[in-house]
Amino acid sequence: MMIAPETYYRNTLEGQSPEFILRQIHSLRHEIRRLIRLMETDPLNPEAMCMPNLMTRIQCSREYLQMAVRAYTEAGQTLEPTKTERKDAAFNARLPQMRKLTVEQDGERLTATFSGEKVQVMKECLSGPETGKAEPFWLGYTFQEFVKSLERLHMGEWKKTYSPPGNAPDTEWNLCIEYEGDEKPCTMKGQNAEPYNFFALVDLLRGHFW
Repeated sequence: MMIAPETYYRNTLEGQSPEFILRQIHSLRHEIRRLIRLMETDPLNPEAMCMPNLMTRIQCSREYLQMAVRAYTEAGQTLEPTKTERKDAAFNARLPQMRKLTVEQDGERLTATFSGEKVQVMKECLSGPETGKAEPFWLGYTFQEFVKSLERLHMGEWKKTYSPPGNAPDTEWNLCIEYEGDEKPCTMKGQNAEPYNFFALVDLLRGHFW
């Protein structure tokens, strides 16, 4: 049974030694990696069929990790971030400078552009009888809210390329984030595989705020 992050903090972390808290941090980091790997490589595993679902468990473990880091800092300690955490933080730091975000998948292109605090998405059909059809629409949340939602996806942890060995291409996706100025765009792609929360990004571009 999962508990609220603040309850986890009070019942498990508060008043504990730095050594105990650090063990909790290592355990939570390991669990997050394990659950992500399970979602991306073995979605039919019996554990994936249990409730709460793996996505919820990952999100909850991340919130527990934030509480553990907080407790470790309050104990007067400085935590060294992992390479993956540094990469994710660097990715998120660039998000306020983005000028365009494009995702292509399943014969569809979704392109987000920004005008002040407004977010507009252009939905384009790339295949089938409606090829070339384009439909613009405004999202119901601000640029800052859009950025915060992207931060919660931890896209800085994603790999540059997803492609399981031995499979002929069936489904493909591409992601490109362009930034203001001369900063190099960020690109990622996949064939027959995607990050565990890739479709949360697609949902966000379709207007499903979370």
